[in-house]
Amino acid sequence: PAADAIVYACRLGLSGVPGLSGSPIVVGHEGRTVVVAIHIGWTLQKMDDGRLHVVSIGQPIDRTIAAAIADASANRRR
Repeated sequence: PAADAIVYACRLGLSGVPGLSGSPIVVGHEGRTVVVAIHIGWTLQKMDDGRLHVVSIGQPIDRTIAAAIADASANRRR
């Protein structure tokens, strides 16, 4: 089953900037850059301060997405 969407905030404060849909969400791990999700949009979420804040939403890379990426890469090499 696909993982639930994740809520995240870019450390540069770019949450909710138009035109980011489909962008990779990456993290550093053991000195490498790893794609962990795909940005799919943004929403407003009430935080501890009682105010609404813009937060970004990402779809974690699951087996279905990983297989689609592998297939597209294989087709590109042919």
